[in-house]
Amino acid sequence: MKGNHNTYIKTLTITAIILIMILQGIWLYYAYSIHREQLLAHVNESFKISVDIEMLIRENASKNLFLTKKDDTNVSERGVGIIDTDSISALGTSVSLMFQEYLFQNQFYISLPDVDSLFHSEINKQHIEGEFIINRLNPITGEVLETTGKNETGTLKGAMASIIIPIRMDGSEGMQVLLVSPYRTIFRQMTFILILSLLLVIFVGYAMFYQLRSVIKEKHLRQLQTDFSNALIHDMNTPLQTIAQVNALLKDDRISHHPEKRNTYIHLAQQQILNLQAIIDRILTIARAENTRLEVNLTLLSAKEIILPLVEKFQVQAKNKLPSRRTSYPKTSFFKPTAHYSPTP
Repeated sequence: MKGNHNTYIKTLTITAIILIMILQGIWLYYAYSIHREQLLAHVNESFKISVDIEMLIRENASKNLFLTKKDDTNVSERGVGIIDTDSISALGTSVSLMFQEYLFQNQFYISLPDVDSLFHSEINKQHIEGEFIINRLNPITGEVLETTGKNETGTLKGAMASIIIPIRMDGSEGMQVLLVSPYRTIFRQMTFILILSLLLVIFVGYAMFYQLRSVIKEKHLRQLQTDFSNALIHDMNTPLQTIAQVNALLKDDRISHHPEKRNTYIHLAQQQILNLQAIIDRILTIARAENTRLEVNLTLLSAKEIILPLVEKFQVQAKNKLPSRRTSYPKTSFFKPTAHYSPTP
């Protein structure tokens, strides 16, 4: 019953540890997803602000140029034609997209280096570190028209892409930023959470290791108890058998005619009684050792004093276990001639 109870406790403990590890993994996954969404939101917001600021810079440049060349009829007509509110309302586009189209028509094209500089300034305010690539692309086909990255294609496997901000009213061009190696940036933001998770994993791992070690140690202790019981039975059985055999020899009337042998057997029986007493003392010592500490006192022993009593003990056992047999053979020859042969002279 006790063994079944211990097995139930071990199974329950290991199951609880495994569930904790699974829940820890799920929690880390959701924490990573939340940080990724927050990072993407910050990137989109900073990128939108950067594109708008760059557009305002170009707009101011266009105004200055318009004031400088106010006598130029072509420039003013083009400007007035683009800012036609009726056509903008009909298209239903935003004001930012309207100004982007106006600047494009007046050949004030968007500058990726300026957007890149403004974006890094904005993203640093969010305390976000990483490598970013800004692309001008066709949202319909996905073709990259211009990029700030070293790779001319402007594409990178595993990069996190922001939303596409349109800069043409016909939807043929847009701006997008890519975050290279987003995992590194996200994990950098999750440093504190990862440290706590690592400590928890180490603690749970140590708990599992300690539990398994306890199971193995308990199994080893049970084996030691079994071996100790078997050895104890054997150690107690040997002196008991010797005493019984000595008792059987002393009952023989012929032993009375040999007082030296009789005294030897009596001494051997007494020695075995002392051995039994020593075994009982060891058992009591082990029982006391479970509750108190014992000090080891090493002493030198003579091997001769240990071996000679054993020799005498086994000699007595050998005399009783090995029966003596006497075999007599007839004095007559096995070969008896039936006739006498004499050679012819």
